[in-house]
Amino acid sequence: MPWILKFLLIVLFIPMNCRADADSLKALLRTTSSIPEKIDVLIDLGEELSFTDNDAALNYLEQSLALLKKHDYPEKHAWALNYYGYALMVAGKYDEARNFLHQAVAHAKKLDKPKLTSRCLVDIATTYYYEARIEEALAYCKKGLFYLKEFPKNQAIVYNNMGIFSKNAGDYEQANDYYISALKCFEKIKDTALMISAQNNIASLFNHIKFYDRALYYHNQALELCKKTDNVEGLARGCNGLALVQDNLGMDQQSIKNNKEAIKIFKELGLTKELLSTRYNLADFYYSRKKYNEALTIFNSVRPEFDRINAIPEYAITTNAIGLIHFQNKNFEKAQLFLEEAYELQKHIENPSMYKSMLLNLSELYESIGEFDKAFETNAKYELVKDSLLVLEKAEKIATKEALFRYEKMTNELQINAGKLAEEKKRTSSTSDVSSMLVIGLSLLLVLSIIAIYFYARGRNKKNQSKELNESAQADLASLELVYEEIYQKVNTMQPDQGEASWIHLLSKRELEVLTCLGAGMTDTQIGDKLFVSVATVNSHCSRIYKKLDVKNRTEAASVVRGVNLI
Repeated sequence: MPWILKFLLIVLFIPMNCRADADSLKALLRTTSSIPEKIDVLIDLGEELSFTDNDAALNYLEQSLALLKKHDYPEKHAWALNYYGYALMVAGKYDEARNFLHQAVAHAKKLDKPKLTSRCLVDIATTYYYEARIEEALAYCKKGLFYLKEFPKNQAIVYNNMGIFSKNAGDYEQANDYYISALKCFEKIKDTALMISAQNNIASLFNHIKFYDRALYYHNQALELCKKTDNVEGLARGCNGLALVQDNLGMDQQSIKNNKEAIKIFKELGLTKELLSTRYNLADFYYSRKKYNEALTIFNSVRPEFDRINAIPEYAITTNAIGLIHFQNKNFEKAQLFLEEAYELQKHIENPSMYKSMLLNLSELYESIGEFDKAFETNAKYELVKDSLLVLEKAEKIATKEALFRYEKMTNELQINAGKLAEEKKRTSSTSDVSSMLVIGLSLLLVLSIIAIYFYARGRNKKNQSKELNESAQADLASLELVYEEIYQKVNTMQPDQGEASWIHLLSKRELEVLTCLGAGMTDTQIGDKLFVSVATVNSHCSRIYKKLDVKNRTEAASVVRGVNLI
């Protein structure tokens, strides 16, 4: 259930100066008499404190803007506007943030500073992202890309962020394309910090589409790089992501350990949103293991914090989770209160998975409290958006693209190694070296062939599984159609006034199908599987059947249908 937004968006540039810590900057601010230097320090303090002490950051940036009104430093003015808008975004004041960021864009364009212009546009995109307005976010990212034609690294950073946006909008195939494009560039320029971010994002995508082996692979790749480069923040993100995969694989102890490690690091780094999201994930783990008291305690503590920082999607999904716990504890009044609030909130969020889950939750709740009309209505909406074979095919397509990326990567590495061997051969001019190179080349060709065969076989296997599933479903459906056609032939030969069978003409075709299944002694779950509908839908049909037949329960209904020899 974790649709929590777990990722930090990457900024577009190396900051103007190497940032000193806040205490050093404050000391410099007290001692400097240079106006330009004072403005720089105020801007640096604003950038430094945006996440740890946002009120102070806004105060320092306001001081810098006040000085810039009196002194003409155009580029510093553009940076101050950008950082002030960014700090307002962190505070959750998105409309105000966009106002200042648009001013920063205008200044940057006038100065002909493409990187700064792009940075401001992508920050505007981020404000829309935090409001879950994904289309606007992607549109501003594309505007930002226009100014980065000469800066491939910065382009890749924007692609990585667009991958995050697309994933949270439910466009997983597009997200995968953006992530892979970004990772290729980061590997080419050997930027390990950005490689770690992209690898964690790809892993999260594969975890979401249930390709857990690929998710583990990319998280472990990221964690290895973090340990080699002492990247503490990346380590926390990797532990957080790995815990989610281990949760799905039933690796409980490892999942708890990695979650707690991530919580500890995020707390030390002062990353509030990441800390809250990881605590949510831990609560979600407890919920999935039916440890409702532990889960409810954490959900209740993070919910007001998400509200405080105006994190709408996180607040909505936490509200939904609290409602589900009350539902499990049979406290239907509170469950309805929280689940309906969450459903209203998700209407403003572009997240198909969240929408689908909340519809199913509400349908089950309404069914439990006897509001069958509402249950039928919400379940009908759910049926329109639930997963199908197309989802499986799309996931397979994503995995195939990623496999092609890894194949190209291995091919490039082999070509580099072959080039090195060729150089070595020229230096030594040795016949034995030539033979060795041929043997190595043939071995490498064999390895590549095996890899290609493996992925081809895996793709065929997945397609065959989907084909078998589809054929099985069609066979079941055809079998049911024969049974129901036989029943209808019997029904059509009866007269409306034929004693006990007169009720048959009151039932719809679907109701007669459900009644036939009741007569065969099927459970609600079995009926739902046979008819490809949910249990809530089956119950709704049963309710109407009981009313039309004037019976009290399924036993009496089954007795009626057996009495007229329809089955």
